[in-house]
Amino acid sequence: MMKLKALYIRGFKSFAFPTKMNVDSGITAIVGPNGSGKSNIVDAIRWLFGEQSMKSIRADNREDVIFAGSEKSPPSNTAEVKLVFENAEGTITVGREVSREGLSHYLLNNKPARLKDIKELFKGTGVGRELYSIVGQGQVDKVITASPYELRSLLEEAAGTAIYKEKKREALSKLAQTEANLDRVEDILFELGKQRKSLYLKAKRAEKYLEYRDSLARLKKHYYGNILRIERETLETHEVESKRISEELKAIQKKLIEKESRWNTLRQEFSEMDKEIEGFTQLLEEYKKRQNDLLELKEMYSRRLSDKENKLIEVSTKLDSLKEEIQKLDKRKEELKMISDSMFREIEEKENQLKLIEQERDEIVRKYSEKEKDWLKEQEKHEALIKRLNRIEAELEKLEGFREDATRRLNLIHSQIDSKNERYNALKEEIEGLALQGRESSEKQKELEENINSTKEQLRSYETELEELKEKSSRLSADLRKVQIERTTLRRQQEEYQGFSRAVREVFTRKETFESLVDVVANVIDVPEAFETAISVLLGGHMQDIVVEDSSTAKRVVDFLKMNKIGRATLLPLDLLQSNFYEDAKVKKHPGFIAFAARAVKVDKKYSIIPEHLFGNAIIVRNLDDAIDIRKNTSYRGRIVSVDGQLLSVGGSITGGYLGDSIRSDLIARKRKI
Repeated sequence: MMKLKALYIRGFKSFAFPTKMNVDSGITAIVGPNGSGKSNIVDAIRWLFGEQSMKSIRADNREDVIFAGSEKSPPSNTAEVKLVFENAEGTITVGREVSREGLSHYLLNNKPARLKDIKELFKGTGVGRELYSIVGQGQVDKVITASPYELRSLLEEAAGTAIYKEKKREALSKLAQTEANLDRVEDILFELGKQRKSLYLKAKRAEKYLEYRDSLARLKKHYYGNILRIERETLETHEVESKRISEELKAIQKKLIEKESRWNTLRQEFSEMDKEIEGFTQLLEEYKKRQNDLLELKEMYSRRLSDKENKLIEVSTKLDSLKEEIQKLDKRKEELKMISDSMFREIEEKENQLKLIEQERDEIVRKYSEKEKDWLKEQEKHEALIKRLNRIEAELEKLEGFREDATRRLNLIHSQIDSKNERYNALKEEIEGLALQGRESSEKQKELEENINSTKEQLRSYETELEELKEKSSRLSADLRKVQIERTTLRRQQEEYQGFSRAVREVFTRKETFESLVDVVANVIDVPEAFETAISVLLGGHMQDIVVEDSSTAKRVVDFLKMNKIGRATLLPLDLLQSNFYEDAKVKKHPGFIAFAARAVKVDKKYSIIPEHLFGNAIIVRNLDDAIDIRKNTSYRGRIVSVDGQLLSVGGSITGGYLGDSIRSDLIARKRKI
């Protein structure tokens, strides 16, 4: 028998503050005015025992059971209800707590429990979701108006037999399930009976397999143990042998170093001896040649001796002269030796001179480094000159307009001057005619003189204006010559590939060597002025890439740069390049979209693969905000660059800021300026 001892409510419906109500012996009813919370107590008990219908506890949703707040009290975040019961075994505390986040849990003696455990505990006690032990307002006549079936349920619950009926129902359900399982077991046993023989054979084979496996494991263990023992013995022998060989090797290396040192000394001595031998060999060849000559003479004289004995004195004389000549040759030999010594001294001097030359070479290298720094400064001046040229070109266009206008005005003035001259000559002739006629009318003469003076003044004003126009024309001509000089400078810089890397310049200096060489990317593509900054940012260092017709030429260029240690360059062989371009139809509909970079540039049809390879599906937009909006709200994942050069990469990184006067955009714009 369960007896309710206390009720604790906090944050449930109208109970904003923790409320504890002790149910003492003899309390049979809770009374109070309307709105005092009597029904909320019954709702709290029903809710604690797992009432799922919000309508039964007068709520629209789960959050309605949590105190919603009032003018004086803030809303509660949780609702908690606890009931304290007492039975023969002691005190039992049952509780439930729910939060606005939807977390709900039950407590049994302040420990987490399941609703099923709580229902099992209170079966047959009249306490639960459908409790009869508490009668709410307006439910007093429920027992009177109940149907026989409902009355029977109430009586069974009150008598404590309902719990046994529930247990009987569960037992019958389990019994039916067990019978079904037994039927299934019989079927399985029948099937296993069919498979028994084959399973018996398989079991025997499995037992043999296990025996063989254990035997094999023992044999393997014994085998690998023997191998390990042999390997250890071999290793120990090898270690001893290795130490002995290592010591012998150290001794041999020491002797080898001594031998190498001796060999280097001997090689130097041999080199010097070879030089001496070479000199002596030349002398010996001369001696042999002379000796051969002497032998020929001797043979000739010997042949003639038999029949020319009378010339013995003459031969003796010649022999004496030959002896003198031999002496002279000996002297010559000494002289040659002296010459050889002097040559050796001269070689030493040359070696000293070589050292001086090497020092001069180091000095030249140092000066070259300084010159290279000067060249970089000149390069900066060159960039400033290009900027100045841009300004001059703009002024030149204006001056060209002024010049054309001045030329038209000058032609008009010339025609007016010619007209005035004709008029002046006509007037002069008329005056002279009038003078010859005796000046018939003084008034007419005065009028003519006034006209002449007026015409002269107008003529002088025209002459002044003409001089001013001539001076302006001279200035325009000077500016034009200056612009032409700067344009020539730009063309020369383009032809000499100034502003590009050393590797690029060296390759195009030898352009005739590489017959399939085309040009650098900056010169192959034509970029509209509005897109020059965006395209230069997308290209980066690729604007210095070298375009070639085929991969064999690319390999030759790489070999040339590598062999001469000039530097590195990127080559674009047209027979290997692949297009990375595809049009995304959705991104074209974005209001910030301007163009695909590969389609924004102009290029010869046979080189159309180059922008498709370099730019891929990169796009140009109005500004960085458009780039970010496209990346966030579309599926496009290519590179995005704004007109002013702010870049959003494929991975999401943003590169931007102040570009200034970029050398890269100057390289692209140089072709257009020329």
